[in-house]
Parts: sequence; C-alpha cells; structure tokens
Amino acid sequence: MSLAAIEEGLGTCWIGEFKEDKVKEILNIPENIRVIVMLALGYPAKAPAARLRKKLVEIVAYGGWRSWPPGVPVSFLGGSV
Repeated sequence: MSLAAIEEGLGTCWIGEFKEDKVKEILNIPENIRVIVMLALGYPAKAPAARLRKKLVEIVAYGGWRSWPPGVPVSFLGGSV
C-alpha cells in the first residue's frame, strides 16, 4: 500500500507505536481484531529530494549473515568478516 501511494504522489509514514485500545475505541474496531500497525497518508507540502541508493552488494548477504559474494573486499563493506 505504501509503495502504491508513493507512486501516486502521496507521502506515507508507518506508525508502529500507539495505544491500541484507544485506536480501537476511536475507529470503532471490534475487540477481537488486533491493530498491528497504522499507515498515515497525505500529500507532502513539497516533494522530497531523491536519496542516493546503496549498491545491493553493500546491503545484501548471500547464503547467511555476513556471507558476502566472492571477490568483494572487506574494506568496501565497511567492516570485518
């Protein structure tokens, strides 16, 4: 939903910390339903600047935690393996 909203020019914000009982009361949500997360949507006052993206090799582990593809120098990854 968030990605579709962004494609339509809307701004989004996930809200994961809230008083569930109060939200259920305000929105008339039945007691047997859990509210896990909320998503705020709206048109931003101005378009946000484009952010630089990291290369996949910088953020993806292959085959497990800290298991980097062959040939990628540790210094490039910013840590030790």
